[in-house]
Amino acid sequence: MANGLWNKALRVDLSTDSVSSEAIAEHLSKTLIGGAGLGAYYLMKEVPASCAPLDAGNLILFTSGPF
Repeated sequence: MANGLWNKALRVDLSTDSVSSEAIAEHLSKTLIGGAGLGAYYLMKEVPASCAPLDAGNLILFTSGPF
């Protein structure tokens, strides 16, 4: 744990009942300070713009900020 950050993301896929952990790049932690920035990054990166709010391809993100 460096400077209060675990630098890990937990992915839970309910359609396949799988759980995996992945490292968050250090430059993302420093650039996107807090959960709101990191959540927006993952949404932009992994969810297509045409995805409706209740589509199966959408994500549910739980992120925490520095405050």
